Amino acid sequence: MPRRGAARGAKRKQNYRFEEESDEEDPSWGGDGGAPGGSTVAGCLKQVGVTDAAALDACGNLEEEFKVIKKSYFKKILREHPDKGGDEEVFKKTQAAFEVLREMFEGQSVGSFASSAGDSTADVFEQATRAYAHTDRPSWEFYAAAAEETMPSYRVELAKSGRSKCKKTGELIPKGAVRVGSLDQQAGGYSKWNLLSSWRVPSKVWLGLPNPDECQDVGAFVEALTKMNEVLFCGMEELPEEARRDVAMHAMERKHWARKYKSKAQKEAEAAAAARAKEPKRIEGAEAAAPNKAAGKGKAAKKAKGAATKAIEAKAAAGGAAGGAEGAIVAAGAAVAQGAIVKVGGGGAKWIMPKPGRGNAAEGSLKGETCVLTGVFPEVGGGVGLNLGKDRVKAMIASFGGRVTGSVSGKTTLLVVGKEPGFGKVRQAREKGVRLVSLDELGRGLHQGALPAPGAGESPMKIDSFSKGYKLKGGYNGLALRLGYDGDRPDEQARITAPPAKKARAAPARIRG
Repeated sequence: MPRRGAARGAKRKQNYRFEEESDEEDPSWGGDGGAPGGSTVAGCLKQVGVTDAAALDACGNLEEEFKVIKKSYFKKILREHPDKGGDEEVFKKTQAAFEVLREMFEGQSVGSFASSAGDSTADVFEQATRAYAHTDRPSWEFYAAAAEETMPSYRVELAKSGRSKCKKTGELIPKGAVRVGSLDQQAGGYSKWNLLSSWRVPSKVWLGLPNPDECQDVGAFVEALTKMNEVLFCGMEELPEEARRDVAMHAMERKHWARKYKSKAQKEAEAAAAARAKEPKRIEGAEAAAPNKAAGKGKAAKKAKGAATKAIEAKAAAGGAAGGAEGAIVAAGAAVAQGAIVKVGGGGAKWIMPKPGRGNAAEGSLKGETCVLTGVFPEVGGGVGLNLGKDRVKAMIASFGGRVTGSVSGKTTLLVVGKEPGFGKVRQAREKGVRLVSLDELGRGLHQGALPAPGAGESPMKIDSFSKGYKLKGGYNGLALRLGYDGDRPDEQARITAPPAKKARAAPARIRG
């Protein structure tokens, strides 16, 4: 990087830097944005421990920003928890600030936290603070378990058909019935569904619920489960009110709780917390009375703390790529599409999700389009494995009036191609003359008000590699691998459109009598 650019980057980093122990205003954010609290997005960021906005500038999209925020929040909340000697008021402020940021992320109400740092959040922060003031405090163990998750491990929803089976009983789950599933890290979706009545509430979830011996308010349990969205347990906010109450009433019963389980990371975190609790409290003038205080912290405590920090943040640091099929997922930061992105805060390029009515994005601009998705979409984030980004792209298309189906047919008008697309869908689309568009092309068109018509003589989209598919015991099952296709090279262009050659059956041997 040229020296002048490096100097600008260093200056920007210095301007965005928060002072850890200071409540003074930071002029780079404007107003009181530099102080911890909740009057602005920047204040909420500092309250959850994001002390350097340059860390957000380096992210490729809102999803990556939220991962940074979650990682920082859990690291801070584990230190501040009253169970480990933390201050109750500071703890609740940090809870409330994270709730504000979580709701902004969940509702996709901002394109970037970094570029929205000066936005006011005073009212919602005050509401969240009041709510937490009257809410039972989850145990330290709950936060230790939640800190390990990169995305919710469990999902509740109404059954979309009557074809899924309850994992525990084997009976079919009726369409519209409440079911709960767990995350398949490779496929990126939820499976192993259970009827609500058969669901054993995992300890990761019930540790974050009010004590049913002291609280019988169903609404309090609904609220606690809803706040786990984007952290441990998702789908509550999508259920009708009656179904939400049914889930909460089920979770209130201790007989439905699964046995408590502690992972290795949780045990190490507890050891580190215990070691910190034994450290002498820091008081003014104590250095003179205890000149060897720094040495007194002990190597064992430091070692335990370091090991726990690495263990509990391992999954979060790995990001959405962890657990996906090898080669099928690419790093979000390195794969940001060019075109439907903006520069934020002078930092890196970020994908900005088009929204109807925002800027030049026009409502109904995809009306009449029938779209199929193939590949993964790390630019938008959300999900893991082979489902990375798909749910958010589907929601984006639907918000502009488009229809999304699962397979290419004669009605398909657009194939939206992500990273590592499926060989079969690309070939089918080209056979049927369906237009292929990248996520960048689609996003840029929506930002501009309409998807531009294909140009005359437009060259075919070049695809460097295809999905390896799902990893089975015998290897990956991707069609490209089974056909021996290893790239979108000129000499193999025909293989994308041509159906696989059928092996001729050998003529039966003539029997001589």
